[in-house]
Amino acid sequence: MRLPLIHWGKMLRRNPAEEFERRYGRAFLVTDPASVFNVPDGPMNTARIDLNLYRASQEGSFHESTPVFSLQRRDDSVYSFISIGRTENCDVALRDESVSKLHALVRDKDGVITIRDASASNPTLKNQTPIATREDKDATPLADGDQLAFGNIVMHFLTRPALERLLDEVVPDWRTRDEDRME
Repeated sequence: MRLPLIHWGKMLRRNPAEEFERRYGRAFLVTDPASVFNVPDGPMNTARIDLNLYRASQEGSFHESTPVFSLQRRDDSVYSFISIGRTENCDVALRDESVSKLHALVRDKDGVITIRDASASNPTLKNQTPIATREDKDATPLADGDQLAFGNIVMHFLTRPALERLLDEVVPDWRTRDEDRME
């Protein structure tokens, strides 16, 4: 599920932590400011560009409209893992030609979230270093703040508590803001 950062704040306010994680997952990928305009939702309608988001991306800052993806298997997922790739059947669909159809595989097991490269044509990078591949025995563990690159798309891995801290930093009034202003 892809939503602007501020919408995750709205859902965090409406749901206790356990319920939120059950519904939306416990980990998220936050689009790096430099990649924001590389993650189109179909053809980009220039009349709908959020100029504040554009300005923030040029400054290298997160914004309340920054796209955030839930790192969770969809109910109709065809895979036994969380899939990241270019196609619509991936749990996290990144529509950019530099992203492989199936780019990376994520597992959340025993409280540890790991990632493997799915032998993508552009290797998946964690903090600018190639990660384990499907063929490797051990997967690469993820920690809050890790920077992940899927082709040209750069994202930041965050757990729910770290997402709340990012919201505190970017939208200081998210916990008290009138919901009509959170659209």
